[in-house]
Amino acid sequence: MTAFLTAMFDSVGAYLTSNLCVSFVVFSRYGGIYLDSDIIVVKPLSSVNNSVGLEDQLAGSSLNGAVMVFRKDSPFIMECLNEFYSTYDDTCLKCNGADLLTRVAKKFLSKENASDKQLELLVQPSFIFFPISPHNITRYFSKFFTSSVCFSCFLFS
Repeated sequence: MTAFLTAMFDSVGAYLTSNLCVSFVVFSRYGGIYLDSDIIVVKPLSSVNNSVGLEDQLAGSSLNGAVMVFRKDSPFIMECLNEFYSTYDDTCLKCNGADLLTRVAKKFLSKENASDKQLELLVQPSFIFFPISPHNITRYFSKFFTSSVCFSCFLFS
């Protein structure tokens, strides 16, 4: 894997300006938790593994990389790095972010041995990481989550 990452860095140095690419590299080498700066964690994330959340609960929703938790050497993260390397477009931010996560997840979970891969990628319902929906502003003015369900709160800044 180190040779792959070194080759990628040598040939795509400009890609490193992408926060998501750097996150993928760190996940592949060390594992860990990524949180956007506008996330407030309201419950320990220790029980969350190999996870990313849906943007919302609508059918066909894309993934949201604001909260990601992955183990070292995650096969899903390696596929994300390969996809980033082969499809990077500096004119399309979403293509390199949420759309990339969504594309790779669909391919990853539809492949052979999909049941084994479900342990490597857990797609969480939107309310787990994003209990405040931007579609229902009135929830901002009342208690909107219980500590038994939510792990974080996304501020949509």
